[in-house]
Amino acid sequence: MLVRSLLLRRWALLGAAATLLGPLVACGGAGSDRSGTPSASTTAVAERSARSETDHAALAEGARLNAQELAAAQASSAVHARAKAVSAVPVYRFYNRNTSAHFYTVSASERDVVLATLPNMVYDGPAFEASVQPAAGLSPLHRFYNRQTGVHFYTISEAERAHILATLPQFTYEGVAYFASQVAGPGLRPLSRFYLAGKGFHFYTVTPTEVAYLPQYAHEGTGYHVFGSEPATIRSHGNFSRAALGPGAPLYGALAFPADNPWNQDVSALPVDPNSGALIASIGLDTGLHPDFGSGFWQGAPIGIPYVVVSGAQAKVPMAWTAYGDESDPGPYPVPPDAPVEGGRASTGDRHVIVIDRDNQRLYEIGRAFPQAGGAWSADVGALFHLDSNNVRPGGLPGWTSADAAGLPIFPGLARYEEAALGPGGIAHALRFTVQRSRRAYVPPATHWASSNTSANLPPMGMRVRLKASYAIPSTFSTETRALLTAMKTHGMFVADNGSNWYVSGAPDPRWNNDVLNRELGQVRGSHFEVVRMDGLVLP
Repeated sequence: MLVRSLLLRRWALLGAAATLLGPLVACGGAGSDRSGTPSASTTAVAERSARSETDHAALAEGARLNAQELAAAQASSAVHARAKAVSAVPVYRFYNRNTSAHFYTVSASERDVVLATLPNMVYDGPAFEASVQPAAGLSPLHRFYNRQTGVHFYTISEAERAHILATLPQFTYEGVAYFASQVAGPGLRPLSRFYLAGKGFHFYTVTPTEVAYLPQYAHEGTGYHVFGSEPATIRSHGNFSRAALGPGAPLYGALAFPADNPWNQDVSALPVDPNSGALIASIGLDTGLHPDFGSGFWQGAPIGIPYVVVSGAQAKVPMAWTAYGDESDPGPYPVPPDAPVEGGRASTGDRHVIVIDRDNQRLYEIGRAFPQAGGAWSADVGALFHLDSNNVRPGGLPGWTSADAAGLPIFPGLARYEEAALGPGGIAHALRFTVQRSRRAYVPPATHWASSNTSANLPPMGMRVRLKASYAIPSTFSTETRALLTAMKTHGMFVADNGSNWYVSGAPDPRWNNDVLNRELGQVRGSHFEVVRMDGLVLP
């Protein structure tokens, strides 16, 4: 138990609990231990800038050496992957609210001390698995402490280790953290490595979509390989317990609400509404579909509506309602301090925040959301949905809004790459879209209208459209587009909010191909759709 004993000895030497803060600076746990006060002189600023550029260059060279060494190992017949180590253990991850750094440890004792003594360290849970003992096919993972940033750095590359020791004197070598594999193989997952240049530290994850919402993180490739396989996609209605944690986390087949919920209903054979033609014309017969989601960033923000998955242990924080408190489910809500905000932290738009509690099967959605001091949030409105029930919002009433103008939950209608990549049939739920003009009325499952116009030729909130059976989905379209269009045929799309006509909602993901989505979906016109018969229309 080489690694574990190393860490336990480190804690044993600390003695009193008060002295824990010193070494935990290395965890990103108590801020930096830089000595002295920053000089205000131009010379000092220039010197720091030069050092920073030198450090970035050295770290970039280290990243190159790591990639080169892993590529050589993968190509070498002398290096073999080990599918599972006898002593594989979880690697625990923490997030530091103060520094935005992450800390990783295989020591349950170290984890418990951090939990007990540092309230600014948010426990993310087990991140992946590694070995605490050397074994054939495994290499040591070296752990450094950067005394300037107060954050750990990890590398499996012997060349990078030597380079850091030779060029970056502020990095203190702490020894072997655990053992992992340099090469891919059965039962192994690549761990992606990202660099945050603005702060000079790294982030490591087996779920690269975690940083899909963070343009400042530069992907440096695979850091090394850890134990575990990507969970199989098994369709599960109302059960998110197998979902991964974090922003944009994979859900592995989880679907909101029971199989017979309207969101999951096959509507391909239902009657057409008698006023379908006029309703579709009001949205635009010649207007093409537009994906209101994608990869990358637009005006500095991810394209789409983000979400984050948390565990049942996520701390619940106070909510302050600023507009529709009388139509909001009361807090507290388990919203992380770093939860992704639609449009980015500086957005002046809808600023939706969506949180899935995978252990309790709950969905929390807030609109016009702003983080406050101490972890609290303020928002115009908030809604709590039960993912495992057809009584989707027990605390709500007819006529209430939600973070969506229609009173609907937003998340169930998002297009997600994970599902679209499965091809036709991979998306087994309705989607959501917006219209420029709507009617002062709603159709269940919607509960709210958002218009003063009473024209019967305008779509009410909750109206469902479907792609006509006569429309032949081109076989030349991409797998993802064919999946989206197939879902529009079988499950349709709900009018969920006021906005641009035929804008389809989805979650950001770096794997979307924006050019393909726009080109192919834009060829599908409003005239290719029809309205599913509206039953239970609610009027003023």
